[in-house]
Amino acid sequence: FDAYGLSKVRNARDREFPEIDAKRKLTPVQEIKEFILNQDNAKATTTQIALGTGMDPGNVSTRLKDTKDFVKLDKVGREQYYGVAERP
Repeated sequence: FDAYGLSKVRNARDREFPEIDAKRKLTPVQEIKEFILNQDNAKATTTQIALGTGMDPGNVSTRLKDTKDFVKLDKVGREQYYGVAERP
């Protein structure tokens, strides 16, 4: 706090408050979508998604490739970036 009230507020990190997350039940695809859309540039790699969601990288990769909800974006070296497909 300072003279004007609350100051230096930051956004919570992913999974910082597990008691709040525990109340929300998302499917793995919904969880991946939410993670990608919460990124500044709305794209993420399999590794980033796995680390950010706590999901197994193999499961993340399978869902990204087998679900029409995601699209391949740019590739940097060996890292493939994915985004959320737009619905018509």
